[in-house]
Amino acid sequence: MRAEMTNVQIATAPPPPHTLTWRNVWRNLDLHDMTGRRFLKELFHACRFQKLAGVVFERCCLMGSSWKPRRAEDMLGVTVTMDCFTFEGLEMNELAFDAFLYMLVMTRGNDAKRDMVRRLIDPRHLRYFEKAFPQVGIEGGLRG
Repeated sequence: MRAEMTNVQIATAPPPPHTLTWRNVWRNLDLHDMTGRRFLKELFHACRFQKLAGVVFERCCLMGSSWKPRRAEDMLGVTVTMDCFTFEGLEMNELAFDAFLYMLVMTRGNDAKRDMVRRLIDPRHLRYFEKAFPQVGIEGGLRG
């Protein structure tokens, strides 16, 4: 499928606060392997992603898109500018969602909440994440 990219002025309300002009617009595309690519101020609307390892989404909008990696390795090193417009309407499969939950578990403080979040993560995914990131560890003895 040909990537639809255009320079546009976003006229819908409310626009993301960081910019009204996108360098590129990607709409309704299957972007299965974006490994290692870097995007700055680009709009991805209703796009489907699988391989996101090393991808940088800087000041991008992912509204209505979906992240559905098949393996955890497919999303290692993905970087996003975090704001509401990054996550509004973003669909994640269970693996991607569990990876985000695991990152919350790796933080400090809020021990009771982190313990509850840890219990939400699929045990298979949790074992993988703990093996993949042994040097990081988890504060507060939350490892099973």
